[in-house]
Amino acid sequence: MILKRPTLQQKKLIRTFVLVLLGVVCIWIVADAIHNKQLKRQRESKEWRASHLFPRTWNDILEQDTLRAVCSYNHTDYFVEGDTVKGFQYEMIHAFAKEYDLQVVITPEMNKEKQIKDLLEGKYDLIIGPIAATEQMNDSLLFTIPLIRMRQLLIQRKRDPSATQQDIELGRVSPYIKNLYQLGGRHVTVANDSAAISRIKHLAEEIGEPIYVDVIKNYGPEQLMQMVAHHEIDYTVAPENIAMAVIDSLPQLDSNKPISFTQLYAWGIPTRDSLLLNVINQWLAVELQSKEYKALYKKYHLEKEN
Repeated sequence: MILKRPTLQQKKLIRTFVLVLLGVVCIWIVADAIHNKQLKRQRESKEWRASHLFPRTWNDILEQDTLRAVCSYNHTDYFVEGDTVKGFQYEMIHAFAKEYDLQVVITPEMNKEKQIKDLLEGKYDLIIGPIAATEQMNDSLLFTIPLIRMRQLLIQRKRDPSATQQDIELGRVSPYIKNLYQLGGRHVTVANDSAAISRIKHLAEEIGEPIYVDVIKNYGPEQLMQMVAHHEIDYTVAPENIAMAVIDSLPQLDSNKPISFTQLYAWGIPTRDSLLLNVINQWLAVELQSKEYKALYKKYHLEKEN
């Protein structure tokens, strides 16, 4: 059988076909490489997002069915008794979450600065601390309707009737403070994020004499009250609700001297999410008028003010 040599036209067609086929193969290889690169980027992005927390919006919270909150650990806000978790803030946030069929994850954290830092980085959705609604915080946080109104109280040991003036002068006994002006020249120990720090500084200016503020990190008012009771420090300041909850177990302490006017305490939300703020405020506006709220307030030694 004799094979005919392809004609010039056939050679051109074959060459064109081969070039087209090579072009198709090249395009497929390039497209596949681009597709794989995109998949890799998406996978890496997904893995990165899974390992990093982002600030969430109210819609994100609803979509994920979980509300993340941070709270101080003490005998009124959030604590464990036996095998039961209790606390005013614990019960309030669960009541809110129940309204929207959400799960709640609460993390205890004593350091307010860390609470705020972690909140702004997206580790939490809100602080149920609560936080004093002050102007200094307005740049970082949005505040809900206040849940609590309370004063800051000076905590000291009760007067020792056997103590003499010489005992006081020699530093054997700390003087009992009858009037806040007597704090001049004295040391008052507080937590580093205490709302009382600015008030103590203003008081020092009013009396024209220094009041030395000793700041301790990672300690709450309860621990500092115990330190006063055990003569480790002489004076501290505690929010009224915590002082009322703890004072019965520390009968050697006196908490009868308010150092501030009534302050407002609220939940804190990042400034990015006004929708979450509006949702919580709408709920609080109704909840704060309810019998359940008033009973809860009384249950945790929070004397309700009208």
